[in-house]
Amino acid sequence: MAALLTDDLQTYAFAAIHTAILLAFLWIGAWAVFWRGTAAELARLDAELQRQKYQVSASEAEARRLGTLLRSFEEKQVAEPRYIPPPPRPQAQGFEMAIRMASSGATEAELAASCGMSREEASLLRRLHGSRARDVA
Repeated sequence: MAALLTDDLQTYAFAAIHTAILLAFLWIGAWAVFWRGTAAELARLDAELQRQKYQVSASEAEARRLGTLLRSFEEKQVAEPRYIPPPPRPQAQGFEMAIRMASSGATEAELAASCGMSREEASLLRRLHGSRARDVA
């Protein structure tokens, strides 16, 4: 009976060792599959990170370029004086009064000073509506 017990014990020990070895292989295989998937995921994430870094550097370069353009535009705006038109003057009333004054015999200087017009405009009004213009017509 001792021999039978020893044979059974050896068989159980042999089965336990084989089971442990089989479980070790399965465990190693599972870790290999896990690490292979993890390595592929890490490679994909690294490629995505590189793509994002490239986009960030391209955006930074574009921002620097736009900043340079903006500064040159601002400098140009300060350097070049802008034309500001004179405020509008009441043309119709001024010309009506100037025509009446020219008809009354006012001089070019009086027309220019009173009606806010240039000497050339006053001269033209005087020629068109002055007392000599009525005498000729």
